[in-house]
Amino acid sequence: MLHLTLDHGVTGASAFAISWYGVLIGDRYGEYKLGFRCGILARELVNQHDFTQYRARTLISLDRLSIWTQPISFAIDCAKATFAAAVAIGDRTTACFALRHQIMNCLARGDHLDAILTSIERALAFVRKARFKDVENVLIMQRCYVNTLRNPTGDP
Repeated sequence: MLHLTLDHGVTGASAFAISWYGVLIGDRYGEYKLGFRCGILARELVNQHDFTQYRARTLISLDRLSIWTQPISFAIDCAKATFAAAVAIGDRTTACFALRHQIMNCLARGDHLDAILTSIERALAFVRKARFKDVENVLIMQRCYVNTLRNPTGDP
């Protein structure tokens, strides 16, 4: 995709490819700062050219990229923006992934467990309506984890 972009110009798919290229070079080669810059570039391309159909899928990669180099609140903001952009275009798959990422990042940040549990319940309602069983299972595991943290001994 990057070669096609260089040969034929920028499209919404180019922004998507650049952002996920950033994830690849971060994951595989430890190039976290360069990967994050790719994600920022992709977001700028989406905004500059109004590639609305690619906004959510570009932002979710920026959420993932930012974990390596930015405060967790940046990743949470990206996940929230991803969800909003995905819902706006009817991309339920990306919206479900964004909810899972948001909760995972809130857990990592150390947010209050009651607030996280409320977010999980809301996310489960959305994911069940979307019929995305894989993300539902992850959310159920996150809920179990939160409940264990809230009551480690299992006492009623």
